[in-house]
Amino acid sequence: MSAMETRVLIVAERIANHDSASDKEQTLEYVEDTYFGELVAGLEEAGFRWALLPHPKKLLDPHNISAGDVVLPLWSGQKSRNRRALVPSICESLGVPYVGADAYAAMMCQDKALAKTFCTMAGLCSPVHVLVPEYRMPADLSPLRFPCVVKPSMEGGSMGISDDCIVFDERSALDRAFDMRRQWKQPILIEEFVPGREVSVCLFGNSKYVRIGGAEVIVDGDPEYFDSHLNGFDLKKAIIRPRKNVSCPEGEIEPFADASISLFRSLGKVDYMRVDGKLKDGLFTVLELTPDAHLGATGGFAVALTDEAHTYAELLQALIELAA
Repeated sequence: MSAMETRVLIVAERIANHDSASDKEQTLEYVEDTYFGELVAGLEEAGFRWALLPHPKKLLDPHNISAGDVVLPLWSGQKSRNRRALVPSICESLGVPYVGADAYAAMMCQDKALAKTFCTMAGLCSPVHVLVPEYRMPADLSPLRFPCVVKPSMEGGSMGISDDCIVFDERSALDRAFDMRRQWKQPILIEEFVPGREVSVCLFGNSKYVRIGGAEVIVDGDPEYFDSHLNGFDLKKAIIRPRKNVSCPEGEIEPFADASISLFRSLGKVDYMRVDGKLKDGLFTVLELTPDAHLGATGGFAVALTDEAHTYAELLQALIELAA
């Protein structure tokens, strides 16, 4: 696929920034101007033309699609549990190549409780958890050791997640879960809090070839920040503390690289993904799977997979070439 012959159709909602948002906003996955600027600059450096489509229904207009176009889905939508499946489903029905997870993989990863099953099958650890159903009382919480984290089971972009989600007893956990269930109208996950460094295993490729790297979130001046805090809305969006993404040495992720690749391949068409978790004393515990990883030049995915030999523009070109 020649970059000069390819136009990238970016399907995304845009927002200037999240400066005035709260953790209850439904727009936290919208693409900020800074992110969008980094992305299109990288695509242009790689030689691609691009166009923005603000909603999946724009793909249904034949005037918006030409031969040789590739769709890059960054659209999140709101409220519907099926929203992540819309763009890949439309693309498949139209026969238009797209980058990223297919409908099945996108929805499976969106469901945090279900994603844990795939992690376990691949040999990766995840926290002990209990699911509070949307319309029924939860199962017994006695398997849990506190502190725990209470969070929506089917959201992304840190929606609903802040340090206020850390609870220290069963009563607080249930109170928080019921409040959150009323707010988000979906099952709520209660899982054991895991201390440690905030690390992501980043992968892209297909059934024949997978490239892997690691990234870590660092909070300036506080290397042990994540031993008692979450990487939630307050840190990522409200930016209560300066933070940055740095690459992890290859040796630090090597012990769980094979399991991460096995997980990646088990999902079928996913193309690229972050496996987000905590690293403590050599043990990696997966918190969630992110097949719609932030693709900006300063995001963890790009930081993990770029170096002197692999530029950001080359990474984007390799991703677009995965389109099918």
